[in-house]
Amino acid sequence: MLRRTASSASISSTATSTTTTSRSSSSTSSALAALTARLGLTNLAASIMPPSPPASLLGSSSMPSSSSSLTPPPLSKSSAQRKTQRSKKGRRKAAKGRGKKSTKPLAHAFAFRPSSHLASCTDHQDALRELDLDYFKVFIAPAAGPRAFVSAGFEKRLKSLLKNDQISSVKWLVGGSTGALRFMAFVNSLVSNRNLTWELKEHYVRMYYKTGDTPSVLKPMMEQVYSICAPEESVARALKHPTFKLAILVANISPWFRHLPDPILKLVLAGYFVGNMVNPNILSTLCTRICFYTGDEPPTFMDHGLGGGANIQYVPLTPANVNQVLHATTCVPFVQENCNYIDGVGHGRFVDSALTDYYLNFSVQDPTLPALLLADSEDCHIFPTAFDSYLPWKRVAPQSLFKHCSAVFPEASYLHALPDRSLPSMGDWFKEEYIANPAKRHRHWRAVFDLSERHWHAAMLRAKSISTQ
Repeated sequence: MLRRTASSASISSTATSTTTTSRSSSSTSSALAALTARLGLTNLAASIMPPSPPASLLGSSSMPSSSSSLTPPPLSKSSAQRKTQRSKKGRRKAAKGRGKKSTKPLAHAFAFRPSSHLASCTDHQDALRELDLDYFKVFIAPAAGPRAFVSAGFEKRLKSLLKNDQISSVKWLVGGSTGALRFMAFVNSLVSNRNLTWELKEHYVRMYYKTGDTPSVLKPMMEQVYSICAPEESVARALKHPTFKLAILVANISPWFRHLPDPILKLVLAGYFVGNMVNPNILSTLCTRICFYTGDEPPTFMDHGLGGGANIQYVPLTPANVNQVLHATTCVPFVQENCNYIDGVGHGRFVDSALTDYYLNFSVQDPTLPALLLADSEDCHIFPTAFDSYLPWKRVAPQSLFKHCSAVFPEASYLHALPDRSLPSMGDWFKEEYIANPAKRHRHWRAVFDLSERHWHAAMLRAKSISTQ
């Protein structure tokens, strides 16, 4: 799920408190350690502070200092009245300023990369202009940690279209790790009285680093994440939603390797990392893909992925296995407690889906199922697997995967409008300035979420504009 990175370019931290990689290690070993860290939640604990209200996503400039509790000397009645009037006037002025800021559009907050079919077919272009998000039949969210919420405005817009009866066909919500969590929270929000999308974002915001955390420490924290996304009182209804179907991806380690001791399995993964440099298809011998789905029919359009149709298994997602599946899709080897059993599959070694499907690693072949990838990189680098993101040449998804899949992603103006001019990452937990002042990270991340929600409409305007060219 959440991915630990030391920066957008490199990771030098280890993935667990019991496994470390020295700075003098070989480049392959270092890259593998970085990959393991990138895949998941490393040495984190969630300290759940009282949540800030949604209206304060851009928040005050700082947390209250210890001196703020001091009581000022009493004022005379006239002084108090004057101060109250000045305070009210200041608040009105500030509110007016904030209102202007929130309505000012960023013309190029998001960019749109049309599928090759959309770019060449006028009928599809007309349909996109008329239908907005309803044009797409498949939505894909990457397994990219807190950066995934760069596209937080997507859920808000989709929910609005549904409320206004502007969603006319069944939609597939496809994702693993963080992508699976956000889509699960979204569908459960539709059948409950809670804004679980916001609750999940706030949970990410309020997590903090704690040295020495172990899998047993992380377990209750992760269980809290799952309970946010799939509340017991609503999950059965969510899994039967008539419009939005879920497809959650999980990787299952091959029986050849799943029972190996951790030190040996780490060597196996290192070997596959090297092998992936030469032939990416080699990963199909390391693990199989499992798609847990809702609805009556499996999403067989996902057959055209790593290892082809013979390397993917479709299993119904049910109230009995939903928490097991959420554990599996976010389970980082050697970091979180192993996921060794899922109802409907049986025993296995189930791990984070980023190992097989990081951003996009399957091709939608059916032109009647146009897809949209919610990318989170300003350069639109789309990595098929987490291994690929650590290759020296950064192997990106081939153009063939975009035959019927479009992508939306943030542009430079989005970053420039943020307080710290950067997108969220797991590395933020380990930045000294954020460790010293967690409230600064909280404000920055909330600004990222709020900016996305305020300007997602511009993403679709951009899409419609590009489709007319």
